[in-house]
Amino acid sequence: MKILQNIDFLTEDNVNRSNIMLLSRMIKDDTISHAYMFYGNNMELLSRLALSFAASINCVDNGCGDCIICRNTKRGVYPNVLVVEPEGNILRIEKIAGLQKFISLSSYNPGKKICIIKESELMNQEAANKLLKTLEDPPDDDSIFILLTEDISIMLPTVVSRCLVYSWNFKFNEDTPVKADFEVMEKYLNEGIKNIIMLQENQSRASTASVDLTLRLVEILKKMEAGVKTDLEKEFSEIRKVILKK
Repeated sequence: MKILQNIDFLTEDNVNRSNIMLLSRMIKDDTISHAYMFYGNNMELLSRLALSFAASINCVDNGCGDCIICRNTKRGVYPNVLVVEPEGNILRIEKIAGLQKFISLSSYNPGKKICIIKESELMNQEAANKLLKTLEDPPDDDSIFILLTEDISIMLPTVVSRCLVYSWNFKFNEDTPVKADFEVMEKYLNEGIKNIIMLQENQSRASTASVDLTLRLVEILKKMEAGVKTDLEKEFSEIRKVILKK
């Protein structure tokens, strides 16, 4: 269990310790569930955590950290592991269809087939319903799903109910903004700028809501650049809620 026992970005608290103990015991006793949901406030670290868990599941030494399975899985290039990500701000049904096709195929290497779904809260209704059918009736005992989310409150309740849910707490430097938050801002800022250009060109595809959101993000970025810290966390939290509900 070397990988799970030595994750340096988890805070040392009872919640994380209990989670690691339970996951390690499942691996040791070969009682792995077919569906998990990890949630916390940093998607990048949730992804690294999920890959470490996947490596520990398939490693013959339960996560030695040194074998090719562990190394390649942590890098996200092991053939038995599929990482699914949204395009833009929606995780569409086509992504879930690709996941189902991956699961239906025979394993390329020894071990279980593991699907990691990043930003699973961004699934639209069609995608969530399609995934739900797979979670309710998994194709075999060798298929595992790990859903990652920063906001479990907007997940489809029936999807959540099919998973073993684990909340995680991550370490951050006190004066360092969360990298994942900046990635979210960058993604939507880029989208908003494109929409502004499209509006200027009188293209009907442009989203006025995206433009409004972009202008609000720009104001926050200006405050960050100026070193203004008053209520900044609260402001960004409100912006992020708007983002994730779009």
